[in-house]
Amino acid sequence: MKKLKLLTVTAIVALLTCSFVCGCNKNNNQNNNTDSGYQICSYTSPYLEVAPDVDDDMELGDIPTDEAALKSMAVNIYEIANENDQLVEGRLYYSTCTSSNVSAGMDNKIDLIIFSLKDGEEYFRIDYRVKNNVPLFNIVGKSMERNLNESLNLVLAERIYYNNAVGGDCIKQTVKNADRDENIMPYADWSNPQEDVVDVPAYLESQMDDDNYYKRCAHDISEETIKSVTITHNDELGYYTVSLNVDTDKACTVTNEDIRAGSGDSNAKYVELLVEYEVWDSGYYKSYHEYSRWTGKAIGVFAIESSFDYHDVYSYNVADYDIDTFADAKAAKAAYTK
Repeated sequence: MKKLKLLTVTAIVALLTCSFVCGCNKNNNQNNNTDSGYQICSYTSPYLEVAPDVDDDMELGDIPTDEAALKSMAVNIYEIANENDQLVEGRLYYSTCTSSNVSAGMDNKIDLIIFSLKDGEEYFRIDYRVKNNVPLFNIVGKSMERNLNESLNLVLAERIYYNNAVGGDCIKQTVKNADRDENIMPYADWSNPQEDVVDVPAYLESQMDDDNYYKRCAHDISEETIKSVTITHNDELGYYTVSLNVDTDKACTVTNEDIRAGSGDSNAKYVELLVEYEVWDSGYYKSYHEYSRWTGKAIGVFAIESSFDYHDVYSYNVADYDIDTFADAKAAKAAYTK
């Protein structure tokens, strides 16, 4: 029995380590608890989807009925939105994600919350991973939970600040005490963060050309990888909604290698990828939703199924992305400039 329990813990450790190394590169539900103890991640953003103050529209014409033309329009909208997201003067996006990590009969759930700002040449991002329902912690007991989290990095908060005009090292601060308050909003104690030099975010460093530009999705979104697509337009508010069912055999060749390296299973692979983005007529993201699921085996024994369900909203309201108004951003900036 002890050997089986050790194998079970080892399998789940492998699953969760791989999930949060590989998966964190992402139905509106209100906050509540289910009978299982699972607390639904907050999809109610504290920010409204505020459109940018831009006069020019994409001028895409009528939505086609031909499937090939639909795929072409979907990719065109995606690439325009990606380019604008990189080049925009300022924006905020707020992301919430519920992850499900099933192995050995247990579903370990960690919620992810991302808060990202661009303000001119300045960039700030903070990521929270907060405990939702983690049976693994119950197996090892409260006394070992902290030690296990130290090695797995399941529960943590990370933040970075960078100024593209100044350059220099990009500093990431990390603490492993993230939690949620009574309003289900994330927080962390930043009194003694670990500091590491990290790569400049791809969001800032990528150059705009055919082969290397900022892409919102880590998987390949192209006409060749889209299995099915629907596009609608909201004439009253002025935005497109693009819904994609993506062929994981074609779109995930690179990302499959990541989960195989992390899990140790050479056959691990993504089996489902659904992407939906709303884009203002001006070509800027309004919202982004991505659901991905992959399967494999941990230590060659236990079946793994891991999924990430991201819901992001964008705001181009100056008051929302003004870095100098956020205490976390100012603290991260101080670490960068010291």
